[in-house]
Amino acid sequence: MSSGKILSLEEVECQILDQLIPDAKELRFDATCWEHNVPVSLYMAALESAFAVVVVAKYGLKVQAYALLRQLYEIVIELKLIGDDRTHVQCFRLRSEENKLRKLTRARDGNPYFAMIGEMKDLAEHIETTENEIAALKASGAESLKIMQRFERAGGEADYEGVYHALCDQTHVSASALMDRYFQLRDNRIEIRAFHNEGDDSFEALRSTVCELLDIATNSVNAALE
Repeated sequence: MSSGKILSLEEVECQILDQLIPDAKELRFDATCWEHNVPVSLYMAALESAFAVVVVAKYGLKVQAYALLRQLYEIVIELKLIGDDRTHVQCFRLRSEENKLRKLTRARDGNPYFAMIGEMKDLAEHIETTENEIAALKASGAESLKIMQRFERAGGEADYEGVYHALCDQTHVSASALMDRYFQLRDNRIEIRAFHNEGDDSFEALRSTVCELLDIATNSVNAALE
């Protein structure tokens, strides 16, 4: 996708809507095969997340755009791992099943936020089925990797320690980030400010990162389907 120059937000938006999504609809794959439907689904999620980053950034909401960019990073890392090695699909499925089991067991144990699940008559059967699926995936060699391990396996240690860590600081409630964002010293008094973008209205770093991640995502989904 990238031509070497940093695209404007409007150009990135056009690339997603006018080129990448139409091209994605032409992908040839077997929707009944996990090794195909998982990377294609992740790719579509990456396109939607990238579009969300652009839309929010166009309103000047840099911090909120960074939170969405963090999500995009996680999706693309997952997709790159599958593009490099199709067996990673099983690792992705394992984590999904483990998350599902946590919801089911919390519903069984009475967590009010999962009350509707807890009312399922066959809840115990769903829990048993999910436990069996997890056991089968682990027996096949699947590993439940933490986010740092996924970055490392994808060759993105520097990304994890640099860009991704910075995005996490913005996404989580970081005391220093909050102070820098909302307070400024002027004429020996502290003033409160909102929607502060550190004087950078061009979002150059954000735009270049989105373009880079879209390139990786596009290459990875094509590799996964070869």
